[in-house]
Amino acid sequence: MSIHQSDPNKKPDSYYLPGHTKFLVPGNKGRLLDGRRTPGYIEKIWPEYGMFRWHITGFEDRGSFWDLPAEYVNRFQFEPDSAEMGDGEMEELQERVKHFSRPLNRDIDPARREAEQKEISLRKKKAQKWLGNNSEFFSSGTALDLSARRGPRSLAADFQGFMEEKGLAGVEKKTADNMVLNPFSGEWIKGMAIVAAEMGLTRFRGQVPRTPDIFKGEGAREAREEYLRERTAFIRAFFELSGREEVSLYRGMATEGEWVEKERSFLSCTFNLEVGKSFCGLEKEQEYRQFYLVKLTLPVEKIFMSYLETEAMNRQYLEAEAQIFYDFRVNI
Repeated sequence: MSIHQSDPNKKPDSYYLPGHTKFLVPGNKGRLLDGRRTPGYIEKIWPEYGMFRWHITGFEDRGSFWDLPAEYVNRFQFEPDSAEMGDGEMEELQERVKHFSRPLNRDIDPARREAEQKEISLRKKKAQKWLGNNSEFFSSGTALDLSARRGPRSLAADFQGFMEEKGLAGVEKKTADNMVLNPFSGEWIKGMAIVAAEMGLTRFRGQVPRTPDIFKGEGAREAREEYLRERTAFIRAFFELSGREEVSLYRGMATEGEWVEKERSFLSCTFNLEVGKSFCGLEKEQEYRQFYLVKLTLPVEKIFMSYLETEAMNRQYLEAEAQIFYDFRVNI
């Protein structure tokens, strides 16, 4: 089952040049080395941050853009006539990449984790009371259907109202939009992952921040902490009111190359088995060197975000997605 747009007439890889720092020149066209070879072009470069903007020109996210670390350029291919930056400019960019490649690790502090879980539990009770007084979803008597590909609009409206009342609607919009488009675009999700790790909700293994505004304004640590507490409290509240303590999730993955270990704070899964199968590439098995499909049965406390309450997860993609706090020892 194919759930995403694609180009059946795409050119072979042999037509393109492999990604290299020298091709990070505004205007250069190419495509991402994903399964469907998503096309786009380099829109902008930030040498001081070691980052570039990729403007997407095809499929569901056409017109959107990703802001990515310059070293991600090896995940792209470029047109044969692509311009090249000068040697001095390229060396300067590579030096900035090296500067920002310093590791930043945050392990889970058991004491902080216990304190935050207690606080979230208190807020869950308040969220349940709020739902009892304000919920369109629960007042309608609608049952929670985890087999549906689209989340209930009434529950999304409930969550929007809840976050507006808490003064966190702006943080929610930015977080959900970034998570759906590309969690590695910009540093908003990185900032959320760092704070989640500091709260003991997950762990963080990554690099130091590149942009100076990562923890300013709506992204201040205090605002992120409040957001994480209220969001998780709401999720736990509606699942408990629906009579569910745990959920079954699926994750599919395929690669044309070798397995690469990745450190994660959040892990994308799906409630829908068929969606999981589509991501593991069963229909195009011969194109992939390796793939997997796993089933996870997890307590609802592991869920950070789901399509059930998140309106942004029910727009161009109907993947029945869940983002979970990921602190497992297995690499999936």
